[in-house]
Amino acid sequence: RDAHITMSEPMRINGSPGFETRIDATNAQTNAPVTVVQWLVFGSANTAMRLIGSTPRDEWSTAFPRFRAVRDGIQPR
Repeated sequence: RDAHITMSEPMRINGSPGFETRIDATNAQTNAPVTVVQWLVFGSANTAMRLIGSTPRDEWSTAFPRFRAVRDGIQPR
């Protein structure tokens, strides 16, 4: 809840067109501040992959590189 977009832009992800959105919000269960990232990766033949990562805001700088590593390690079939 209390979400607001902090960044939203198109980008290339593993050579494919994609889109990254970052959101600062509040966890509805714990009231802790969180940061969320969403990637949309567009493939061929009208396919897309959606990846979402969320972490407490004070752990963002550690978690974000790990989120990107997971994102970059996923290859569509």
